[in-house]
Amino acid sequence: MAIVTVWALVARHRPLYDYVYFLGIAGSAQALLASPVGIYGYPHLYFICSMLSHGAMVTAGIQCAVLEGHRPTLRSLWRVAVWAIACTAVIFALNLWLGSNYLFIGHKPEFPSLIDSLGPWPLYVPVIIGLALILFHLLYLPFAWSDWRRPGNRTQSPLQDSVRPPF
Repeated sequence: MAIVTVWALVARHRPLYDYVYFLGIAGSAQALLASPVGIYGYPHLYFICSMLSHGAMVTAGIQCAVLEGHRPTLRSLWRVAVWAIACTAVIFALNLWLGSNYLFIGHKPEFPSLIDSLGPWPLYVPVIIGLALILFHLLYLPFAWSDWRRPGNRTQSPLQDSVRPPF
């Protein structure tokens, strides 16, 4: 996601802003709150690098919306969600092949985390996907509300897809 974020910002690639906004903010915010590198603590290099990279992705997602004027739509939310679920399946296969645990979908982390409260493996994986969808919708809510509040849009539901600007 860090590479996608850099590419989107440097190339000003608007279709990637949806991924930066939803995945960058939702995914990185949880990594900031429950980072696996917390076991190293400050000022360990792993801790600093993790906090900086995840913090930059949250900041980039906000920048896309606030400074770049990007307005995600309900359609883009679902496009990102489907893509993220597909990537999760690929990462699961990669974890099996490499013996790794990217996204913590192969097993729970060895250290205490929020995942511990989501049930046993593999039942917590769909719970994580459901929580991600809830977070995506919460991130979309300000745009839906803004569109609904705009004069002339009062008859439209706040969760209906807004019109994407012609960029």
